Amino acid sequence: MKLYPTVEVPNINFMRTVGPEPLEDAFTGAVLYERLQRRKNTSIKAAILDQTVLAGVGNIYADESLWAARIHPATLVKNLLASDIKRLTSEIKAVMLLSIEKGGSTDKNYVNAEGKRGAIYHLQKCFGARVNPARTAAPLSSKPASPAAAPMFVKSAR
Repeated sequence: MKLYPTVEVPNINFMRTVGPEPLEDAFTGAVLYERLQRRKNTSIKAAILDQTVLAGVGNIYADESLWAARIHPATLVKNLLASDIKRLTSEIKAVMLLSIEKGGSTDKNYVNAEGKRGAIYHLQKCFGARVNPARTAAPLSSKPASPAAAPMFVKSAR
């Protein structure tokens, strides 16, 4: 591991390729829409997980944000409207802010300086729904929405 002074971080080659931070004021739906255009034939979930498109969004935050924005994760970027991306941007910010407020998403192997575990896990609406039937939302259909019907959600058969 190599430590860098904060002022040098923007000069690191890898950091030059990282996408915008979702909680920055300059990050808007228009910014995300523009960055997604190079990934038009990719599913929206894969696109927002790409750290060159958007920094810091992992699997849990992607699933929760897409669920809240009512966008199926397998929907291709090219089938989304600018208004869908604007809604998704708002949900990404909301999910990340809630996670920060609740101490993160890990409840098993991470504790903060006060020994507390992250509490967002218990508020998740969809991540883990297939393995934890106590979740408040039904899991998504395994099939992406057609462009004409996107987004599509189905109730669990449980």
